[in-house]
Amino acid sequence: MTSSTFGPATGPTILECEDPAAVAQRAAEQIHRCIDEVLVHKHTAVVALSGGSTPRHTLTELAERDVDWSRVQITQVDERLVPALHPDRNLIMLFEALLSRISPASVLAMPPLESPRRSDSSQSGSDHGESPDDVLRAHRAAFAAFAGAPAHIDVAVLGLGDDGHTASLVPGDPVLADTADIGLTQLYNGTQRLTLTVPVLRSATHQIMVVTGESKAAAVARLRRPGHDPAHLVIDENTVVVADSAALGAGHR
Repeated sequence: MTSSTFGPATGPTILECEDPAAVAQRAAEQIHRCIDEVLVHKHTAVVALSGGSTPRHTLTELAERDVDWSRVQITQVDERLVPALHPDRNLIMLFEALLSRISPASVLAMPPLESPRRSDSSQSGSDHGESPDDVLRAHRAAFAAFAGAPAHIDVAVLGLGDDGHTASLVPGDPVLADTADIGLTQLYNGTQRLTLTVPVLRSATHQIMVVTGESKAAAVARLRRPGHDPAHLVIDENTVVVADSAALGAGHR
């Protein structure tokens, strides 16, 4: 494994790993280290977790580590507005990989379990009749109580899409300009989502971005120079990118 910086002098750090298994181990190590660092200065650490297949392996590794979960508050980076037990919910993966195996101080689902909904051209309203805007308002209030106002995240665990998106901040979506803590996306792959916004993620004390696979190589390459991908709006000198050799591409060396 090698370490180097990319982008400007104050840009993020990249940790290269041989394969996805090594990425999961290294990313879990980074998350653990960051939580411990926060807990030196604060009684509790607020941690925001992403969904997806790549974070799943990292969170499975993290569950095996000796983290003081009794002092950790966990929330989500983003979530599809689908019914509570829908398999597409990021929360399902988070529960299977991590939450069912630890005892955190608290967990804030996004949105609360009783109100997620599917949002597409054929259906409106929620399981309980809420509109997307109703769900957004409710979760903004819940999140303010959870993470403060203005909100502060101590550790954010992020992914990176082929199109340069991170969280549910996708190219061209007006949510990129949202200055509230929580934003509501347009339809993306048929579903609206709630997401932490650029200002909240940008201000996180620690960001760990986990990236694997050759399909991400072009997006990672764009991160190495100034650009306009949503991820460029979020990453800064506090970001550590843990990536495998395939995601870094042949041009990294």
